[in-house]
Amino acid sequence: MKKHKHTLRIASALMALALMAVLAGCGGGGGGAASSTATAPSYGRVGMAVDFGSSVPARLAAVVYNTEESYLDNGILYQGCGDFSVWHDAAYQTTTSDTEIPVHVYVTEDAESLSNSPYAYTDSQTGEYYGPIASACTTATRDTSTQRVTFRSSGSFEIRNVLAGTNHLLEAKAFTGDSYGIYVAVVVPSVDEGLYTTGVVASPETTLGAAAAIKYAYTSQLALSAVDDADIAAINDAVDTLFPSGFQYGVAVTPTGLSSVTFTDYASFNMTYATGTTSWVDYVLEEAGLATGTTPVTPTVPTVVAFSPAAGATNVDYDATPFSVTFSESMDTTVTPTGFAVTIQNNSTGGTITIDSSNVLSYGSFSWTTTTVTNDTLVYTLNSTSVLGTAGLKYLMPGTTYTITSVTLPTNVVSTQGVAPDLTGTTTTGSFTTAAGTAPPVYPYVVAFTPASGDTGVDPVTTAFSAKFSESMDPTVTSPAGFSISIQNVNTGGTLTIDDTNASLYGSFSWTTTAQSNDTLVFTLHDSAVLNANGVTGLDYGTDYYITSWTPPSNIVSAGALPVDTGSLPSTGMFSTMGI
Repeated sequence: MKKHKHTLRIASALMALALMAVLAGCGGGGGGAASSTATAPSYGRVGMAVDFGSSVPARLAAVVYNTEESYLDNGILYQGCGDFSVWHDAAYQTTTSDTEIPVHVYVTEDAESLSNSPYAYTDSQTGEYYGPIASACTTATRDTSTQRVTFRSSGSFEIRNVLAGTNHLLEAKAFTGDSYGIYVAVVVPSVDEGLYTTGVVASPETTLGAAAAIKYAYTSQLALSAVDDADIAAINDAVDTLFPSGFQYGVAVTPTGLSSVTFTDYASFNMTYATGTTSWVDYVLEEAGLATGTTPVTPTVPTVVAFSPAAGATNVDYDATPFSVTFSESMDTTVTPTGFAVTIQNNSTGGTITIDSSNVLSYGSFSWTTTTVTNDTLVYTLNSTSVLGTAGLKYLMPGTTYTITSVTLPTNVVSTQGVAPDLTGTTTTGSFTTAAGTAPPVYPYVVAFTPASGDTGVDPVTTAFSAKFSESMDPTVTSPAGFSISIQNVNTGGTLTIDDTNASLYGSFSWTTTAQSNDTLVFTLHDSAVLNANGVTGLDYGTDYYITSWTPPSNIVSAGALPVDTGSLPSTGMFSTMGI
């Protein structure tokens, strides 16, 4: 991707892109129309054809003389998006059952890879501009019964203020709710000042052509814009010859003269063709006559440049703490990281927090950002303290020193050239200290209740009813108020209700420890002799009972004096006492 100096060149180049797209079968790679002859697979990541043909009315956009500041203005660069960060975050919340699909179409100048970052920014140190040179947000519609997604069947669509130039990469991503979404791209040979550009089609096969063009530029040590028109045309012709009827992602296709293949998504273009050792991208270049005489540049193996928090770091955020690893190369942001793990130990208490594949998405989320080169830093950010506490998960405290005792970096991340990083010799462990402050209040809630539904063999003598809380509780509250429980004999229908008015006749309260200090309140029934002396009866042997309702005490509080959150109480059910 080309980097622009602080004085971004003025551009009055316009591209009013009449946009009609059908997310289904696609025509030939050189600009054929969308086809509906193939059957869509049973999931959402099928082919997408973005058709900039003249059949849909095209409009000439108003002239805007762009400066760097105007490019970073959401209203100019991100047409129809509003606040793009908000739009982008919302797009990632799309589910596979949604019928409205967010779509982002954007243009990248001198692209060095597919699936470039949609975000624009200026490097504060170098003054260089990174990001798309034009984009627009819109929506598609999906038929959930066939998974066919229609982007636009009538009307017009524009992307305004595109820089004039050659071989821009037009990229389109539909957020379908699965891991990848739908991504297609096409190299646009020319965008001329004062004119609109039509007759361009982006589809899975043009995406293969774009990947080949980018690879050719890379191995020839050229900017994409410097690749000759005849070479771009030869690549497109080679794709058309291989796939005269196009192809869909996720659907088997038989290339001319070769065996059947299924491209899951654009990353599949790097897999070998037939039984050979050449990738599909390289095979297209061979068929285009562009592989002979080129000297491939060996892709650089990414290394780990930095890990944060670094050993000795101070003033680290304790709320929504970020853990990041910075690589030496731009990384593929479409890969969902797996295999990450970290163990953090409190130096004062010895307590640990272990995050691994079993809970990584409960504790936080991954994102990519830029430190030195585009998308070189993977960040894992813990959820806020209040969110973690409410979920019953551990969290970091302010003004506390912790030691990262072990880290396993994600095992599946790769660079934009598809190369896995070298993780050997990486120093990721050490101590850090969180910033001073006051942790937000985390209200205790009931984690579990016993007897649980389905419990058997419950002792009817000295039966213990217990409520386990998410936090350590104040054990000085020994006379809980507001407690009640109703127990129904399944056989007779008789009901025993214990509450404030008779609790002392039936039993007594006590605090005990299950997972952390004084986190469990127990109400234990008196033995038969005491119950008889008090003129009440308890439970029978060999009997099924149903807890029809229960209410935790209203006056108990956590060790931090916070009341119990009773918004979501564990469900209860039937239990059985043991036989004699």
